[in-house]
Amino acid sequence: MKTVERVIQTPDATATLTRFDAPRFAVRHYTVSEVAQLWNLSDDTVRSLFEREPGVLVIGDARSNGRKRRYITVRIPADVAERVYQRLQRAP
Repeated sequence: MKTVERVIQTPDATATLTRFDAPRFAVRHYTVSEVAQLWNLSDDTVRSLFEREPGVLVIGDARSNGRKRRYITVRIPADVAERVYQRLQRAP
C-alpha cells in the first residue's frame, strides 16, 4: 500500500513537519463513549453530532422498526472528530 508524504506548516511558519499518512482504515477511530468522555457530553449527544457526519463509520441498521430498538455501531475517525470540534468552537 502506498503512503503519501505531507508537509505541514506550523502556525508560525518557521518550521515544517513531515509525516507519512496511514491508510484511511488504519487511522485511529474513537467510540461514541470515548468522545463523550473526552468532551464531557452524553453518548446520545455525541451520537447525534456524528451519526450523519461524512467519514464516520455507521455499522448496522439506523432505521427503527416500529417497536424494535435500533442497533448501530458508530466509529469516529480522529480527523473527523477534529473537524467537528473545530466547527463547534466557532462562535456565531
